[in-house]
Amino acid sequence: MSPPAKDGVPKLGLSRSWAVLRVVGLHLWPKGETGLRTRVVVALGLLIVAKVTTVYVPVLYKHAVDALDGLATQAVAVPVALILAYGVARILAQAL
Repeated sequence: MSPPAKDGVPKLGLSRSWAVLRVVGLHLWPKGETGLRTRVVVALGLLIVAKVTTVYVPVLYKHAVDALDGLATQAVAVPVALILAYGVARILAQAL
């Protein structure tokens, strides 16, 4: 089955794209609307923070796992040693 033809979709030229952006820009950045301008700036700032967070979270997880790597052997050794000590104490208590 072949994909549908895209004859009905007109191609936008570069000048038409800039014209569309200009019209949208007039609605997003009107003169005398400081509240709207503030919201646009805050929204763009939050979009940037979201993108940076999306990129940085795996790096943060990597550092967290690497930090736990050295502690993992110590964290497991203490409970295992306590269990073994308990077992030895029970055996010695039965022997006496």
